[in-house]
Amino acid sequence: MPTFKKVVFSAGTIAFHLSDKRAIVIPLAWCEKLMNSTKDERENYIIRGHFVFWYSIDESIEVEHLLNGLIVPKRIKKTVKSSKNNRDAICV
Repeated sequence: MPTFKKVVFSAGTIAFHLSDKRAIVIPLAWCEKLMNSTKDERENYIIRGHFVFWYSIDESIEVEHLLNGLIVPKRIKKTVKSSKNNRDAICV
């Protein structure tokens, strides 16, 4: 399992850079606490291997959840499951 190397916020997205050279990019809207936080709160994270922690807003994200799609909001998961062709679905 790869580990986190850095987290980069840009206009409406979060990019999680991993030790295996991949970057997982998700909409900021998928992480309500981060979306509602200030820029300073977002940038105040700590990486501990497979986890990223934002202690000031009580949020954490696990690399396994990103890779397995567990961070995808329930309303989007329902759309993906109901899709006739999952290859066209959102891939996290």
